Amino acid sequence: MKQISVPSQCASVILFTSWQGLGKSIKQLYGQPLHYLTNILLKQWDQSRIGAEDEYRPLDAIIHPCKAEAMLLDPMHYAFVDPIFPQI
Repeated sequence: MKQISVPSQCASVILFTSWQGLGKSIKQLYGQPLHYLTNILLKQWDQSRIGAEDEYRPLDAIIHPCKAEAMLLDPMHYAFVDPIFPQI
């Protein structure tokens, strides 16, 4: 898998209403799919919102899109997700 560095500045703001929507937007923006365990995690996060008081509130109104994107592209995230962690 090609490594993409964590963006230091957020050039394009990604609008999303769910965690899975964020994953799809990142895939379109960078032209690379996310790790399959990351997709499973995003699905679990979406399922955990069901029944919450802010279930119908767009996710980009809760967490800033740049912070959400940086969190998913953080190298430490992949250290816990993938047992094969490349040395940077």
